[in-house]
Amino acid sequence: RTILFAFLSGYHQNLAGAREFVEANFERISKEIKLFIGLDLGVKGRRVALAYAGWAYNYYLAAGGGAGGLTASNRLEGLYNAINSEVKPSMGELGNYIDNSLTDYPIHGAWEAYMPFPFKFDHEAYNQAGGTGFTIFTSNDRREYWKTPYDTVDTIDFDDLIWQSEIVLSLVSKIISLDEIPLHPSSIPTRYSQSNGAAGFATLTGRVVKYDFKTAWYKALNKTVLLEDYGPNASILVHIYLYHPSNTYPLLFDTIIKPDENGNFILHGVPTITTWWHTTQFTSAVGQLTSSLLSIEPYVISSDGNILAAPDFGRYGSPHRSYIINNGSYTVDRAAVFDCGTLILFDLLDYQYRNPPKKELINEQSLATVLTPNIVYNAIGHVPSDFQFVSVASTSNVAAVHIPVGMKVEVIWSDSQNAYPNVILNNRGLGYVLKRGEQITVYNSLLENVLSLSYLVEERLKTTSSFNVHSMLAEPLHTEAKKILTFALDKYRELNYSVFKAMLKTAWEYEFLAYSYSRQFYNDIINTITFFSTLLVPASILLSALLFGSPMTVSKRLLTTIGSFAALIAILFFFHPGFHLASSTIMVLVGFISALLLAPVEAILVGLLGNYVRQFRKKTIGLHFAEMSRTSAALVAFSMGVENMRKRKTRTILTCISLTLTVFSLTALTSLPSLITYKQIAISSESPYLGIMLRRENWQPFSPSIIKDLSEMLGGSGAVYARVWLYPRLVQRGVSGGGMNVATSFQLNSGSRAALIGAVLGLSSNDPLIKEYLPFLLKNNSYWFLPAQENAQVCLLSESLGRSLNVTQGDVVQLQGNDFTVIGFFDDNLVKSIRDLDGRSILPIDVTKPGQESLEPSLVILIPYGTSIRLGGNPTIVVIKLDNSSLIEDCARSLALQLSLNPYYSSVEGSVKQVSVYTSISLLGIQNIFVLLAICMFAIFNMMLGIIEERTKEIGILSAIGLSPLHVSFMFLAEIIDYAIITATLGYIVGVIGISIIQKFNLMAGVVLNYSSNVVVIALAMTILSTIAASLLPVRKASRLVTPSLERKWKVTTKPQGTEWTIPSPFSSTPEELPGVLIFIH
Repeated sequence: RTILFAFLSGYHQNLAGAREFVEANFERISKEIKLFIGLDLGVKGRRVALAYAGWAYNYYLAAGGGAGGLTASNRLEGLYNAINSEVKPSMGELGNYIDNSLTDYPIHGAWEAYMPFPFKFDHEAYNQAGGTGFTIFTSNDRREYWKTPYDTVDTIDFDDLIWQSEIVLSLVSKIISLDEIPLHPSSIPTRYSQSNGAAGFATLTGRVVKYDFKTAWYKALNKTVLLEDYGPNASILVHIYLYHPSNTYPLLFDTIIKPDENGNFILHGVPTITTWWHTTQFTSAVGQLTSSLLSIEPYVISSDGNILAAPDFGRYGSPHRSYIINNGSYTVDRAAVFDCGTLILFDLLDYQYRNPPKKELINEQSLATVLTPNIVYNAIGHVPSDFQFVSVASTSNVAAVHIPVGMKVEVIWSDSQNAYPNVILNNRGLGYVLKRGEQITVYNSLLENVLSLSYLVEERLKTTSSFNVHSMLAEPLHTEAKKILTFALDKYRELNYSVFKAMLKTAWEYEFLAYSYSRQFYNDIINTITFFSTLLVPASILLSALLFGSPMTVSKRLLTTIGSFAALIAILFFFHPGFHLASSTIMVLVGFISALLLAPVEAILVGLLGNYVRQFRKKTIGLHFAEMSRTSAALVAFSMGVENMRKRKTRTILTCISLTLTVFSLTALTSLPSLITYKQIAISSESPYLGIMLRRENWQPFSPSIIKDLSEMLGGSGAVYARVWLYPRLVQRGVSGGGMNVATSFQLNSGSRAALIGAVLGLSSNDPLIKEYLPFLLKNNSYWFLPAQENAQVCLLSESLGRSLNVTQGDVVQLQGNDFTVIGFFDDNLVKSIRDLDGRSILPIDVTKPGQESLEPSLVILIPYGTSIRLGGNPTIVVIKLDNSSLIEDCARSLALQLSLNPYYSSVEGSVKQVSVYTSISLLGIQNIFVLLAICMFAIFNMMLGIIEERTKEIGILSAIGLSPLHVSFMFLAEIIDYAIITATLGYIVGVIGISIIQKFNLMAGVVLNYSSNVVVIALAMTILSTIAASLLPVRKASRLVTPSLERKWKVTTKPQGTEWTIPSPFSSTPEELPGVLIFIH
């Protein structure tokens, strides 16, 4: 057999050498070149692993095709079996140092268990093209100096490297010496095939363009255009990368290429959709995208590294943000750019410590999912810019915002967990204006954000306060935020930057809460405009008819109605803050009034349709009944109601005054402010320690910076400790099926022995919970972590785990390529009994099982906190210990509000409680209004009874002319509805004026009168409904005067008897009339 040695370059350009080698030898794949064996040896460690996949393409996700279709796993299944059954046994001792993971057993991605961090391998390009290959790499080598200036020859362990080389030499020689290398017979060169899973080696082509407003079309950035637009020293770079939408399966397919002089670019080795899925089905049964996406982001760069033009995905930009490659030769229509400047921002991506920086550099869409789609807004019109692009570094808290040239812009974004923006940057009202290629670094981005939020909230609250409207939620939070901001700025002037940053984050959290509540408050106030816009139209029509009478000409009726409406609107405009808070109050009014004015037109059209239906029915089956139009009856009823009100002026005036005073009282004399309330739940009567425990309900980690920031906030009056739950990489990404195995566990090695553990628990040397049990927890001569060992590679094992590995104190075990010295052992049973403030075990939960059971002690090792952070962990639980125990409850409440958590804390008396924050409505003065409402209802009831008594003859006349009881009832009900609409409108307006007078002269000191909330709208609706409810009994009496019987609809009460059916008629008739009745029935 012939062995071909290929030395491939371009590893960090996404395996550029390997991809070009495959492209040049594409037709030789699986024909002349049968097997590709890659070498990727580290400089430390004596074990090697075999990987059939890597993170460049991650094709191990492929589901395979139909009968005979390949997957990444079955392509190497025969070789996997041969290595286990023939090769390794023939290698002697060397065979014991091979971790064979050439299949998906026991779970997808088992090969990842031997990678401390993501690798990509040269053989991936060959497999992607349909061939068969694998890589031999050093198992669990962290490669700490890789990609750093410290990666020098003196860091190489040559003994380990020689040992690995002997393993590789023996392994390769044994494989090629097999009588028959068991390769899959259907492995063929593949550009794109739905039957050949885990393959698809496509060629991508495209062109970089820019929109030309002069020609209203795109121009290619060729050599001439590049020179004219950007000068002689500009160049084009195209960033092409793959990413998975859920980030569950990371990818390292990432490269930067230069187009040719015509602006065209080409890239070989782009994976097609069949890499991950064997059909054109892009989503799973639950709608999750199963395919990774390709992003293409072109840039124009100056010679000094500044960005002159950034990717354009806006109105004039590229047609797609991402691409699914569904054939072997894929052409991108255009990759567009726009001229830009760049704004560099820091520390704005980790609100409430919810987004810890990633420890692994994986591909993510530049416009990260934590941000809203629109980031850049026009600072004048506050609308999204047509040109914008944002790059976010997932491993750090840095964002680069590319903004259009010459436009005054502001930056606004929100993470996915907030309804309102928590980042607002507008250069203190001036906006940002950048030239092409200019870069502005906002070093104090967090301070600028807090100042912008504070300014915005301050101005909004000033506007509402000028109308004597106050938010009991936003105002105290804003006041507290300003105090914290002032303190932070004092620390800044003292050059105490750590305290400054910690307090600035706290001010951000308080100010954002104030901003959110102020937005809700604004919306609440503005919403009342829409309600009263709806109410003012019928009120204006009724007032016009009541004050000026009828009949009137159409022009006079229109003039008086518009005059009434304008007068009411004018009064509200001067006294109601909603008209001054809404960005376009006129449009709100026009919109609702238009809708109301169109309602009669819609009613007429519906009526015409009904009339056509009735005519068709009459033509088809003849005239069977006669009825009066309900719409006409309703309009007549309202008109007659107003006329009756005009006939009895004194009673009308007195009734209107009574109802108006009721509404006035509801508006002006009641207070229903929203307040922040703390709710405490008793958890336990005994506390293991005095302090506070913080954790998220879904066990998501905090950013490590929370420890330092909370410590700075305490200012020496307490200490902060953290516990880290470190899980294997697949588990961290949400893949936990298959139970405990090499993919969902860490492998702990000691010589020739190994054990699987579910998690690593990182603990501080002075953890208050551990200190309570320390005298009984450790065995024999074991000792706890010393303060000096916070970052040391030492560990504690359970007694049972120590026995299974046969280790003693002082021995060394290996975890992810790191040597840990065993400093002792802990009691299995005792550690299981240790409970934190929340009543749960201190041990991490077992994510491979349903529920939230804790892991067994034998499946957990303990290491120092600092070491666990260095290995990629983040704090899961934070414990705060205060010197003054009387401050614990206040501190817990403050943290609950600040971090949106439900902290557990131990009270001074020794019990454990959990505190949560919610908003409540305080009902002040409402109890007195119920009495007023009851009096008003009885007055209306008495008035309606009197009206019915005095209009008994009129009811008889209405009955005689053929009106049904329903029509008569509605005529009286319409009159009371007239009263309700008119008095509700007048009462609210009088209430608005009354509140202004009350608060101007401080007649009700200390009472927050909120006449603009939705609660007032509900109160007015209560007034209208209570007025109508009081009239229901009198109206029913009026209907009974028309038809005394309770029956309002005739029913056939008998059944046929044989061939005869006797039906009592609802009327009497003479013998002479019977023939006509029978003909009618027929």
